[in-house]
Amino acid sequence: MSAFVKIKSIKSSLSTSETKLADFILESSNVIRTLSSLELSKVVGVSQSSVIKFSQKLGYKGYPAFKLALIDTSNNEFFATKIHGEITLNDSLEMISSKMLNSKRSVLNETINLNEQCFFEQAIKMIKSAKRMVICGLGGSALVGKDFSYKLQKLGIAAIADSNVHSQLAYVTSFTSHDLVFAISESGSTHEVIKITEQAKKTIAKLFR
Repeated sequence: MSAFVKIKSIKSSLSTSETKLADFILESSNVIRTLSSLELSKVVGVSQSSVIKFSQKLGYKGYPAFKLALIDTSNNEFFATKIHGEITLNDSLEMISSKMLNSKRSVLNETINLNEQCFFEQAIKMIKSAKRMVICGLGGSALVGKDFSYKLQKLGIAAIADSNVHSQLAYVTSFTSHDLVFAISESGSTHEVIKITEQAKKTIAKLFR
């Protein structure tokens, strides 16, 4: 797992000083090449010990190891941008195809890196054992949910994805512990999705987010 992926994966659980470090590193990674732990602490406005503890929290022995990992990641991403970046009007059809393909690969790799295998296994087990299943999400998440439901239906799994929140709420009301609500939300705070998951908890339905 790259240093940047590690930072993104734990960003929501960081303290104030750690968040300052994370934001600075993600936005100005190239600057890290020339900074010592003391210099970085002064630039960000945290203590030197915070820099060292942050490095260790990410799984590195200390700041030097963390710094090398950042440099290595930055170099790899620099070369990757040649075939993995924004599509422009000047791109050939071949270049557009390569960028789109590499973009999909990048998303899949990051998804795998951000989630431990046990969570995938848990999700599969819950889906396979569910008698009924509702996949809820709004906007882009609803489209993902609809596509997911079609794939599950082809496997013989009773999965329903409806963008109408009222229909989902009504359906979930009849759920039991044998049923599953699969919630999709990029922000994790979509009001309508939260409402459905809360209803699922009341009916003792299984919940996967």
